[in-house]
Amino acid sequence: MLEFVSASIMLVFLFLAAVTFSLFFSDYYSIQKVAREAAREACITGSESAGRQKAAEAAWLWGLDPERMEVWFERDSSTNRAIVTCTARYTSQPFYRTFPKLLNRVPLTDVELTARASFGWWDFNK
Repeated sequence: MLEFVSASIMLVFLFLAAVTFSLFFSDYYSIQKVAREAAREACITGSESAGRQKAAEAAWLWGLDPERMEVWFERDSSTNRAIVTCTARYTSQPFYRTFPKLLNRVPLTDVELTARASFGWWDFNK
């Protein structure tokens, strides 16, 4: 019985750690998708405000808090192409979703997740 209890505690801890890291990885994957969508929208429409709006929509769609996200754009234009690079930064709070009661709703050290995506529009008819 004692071995079962000690093994169960260890297995529960490992399970919760796996869930926590999978949520953290989900945030990382989601911020990459936000950067891609924002870069694409800004390049196609030619408007950074449209890109920011698309980033906010994508963040909501992928379960990120838009208040903890920053998005900025860089443009590289030449004679026959336009490339927009979007950099998105998200402040993730590890262990907050899986252990909120244990931590008294105080997050551990925040982690900055950064993703960059470029989208180009080539016009070879010029």
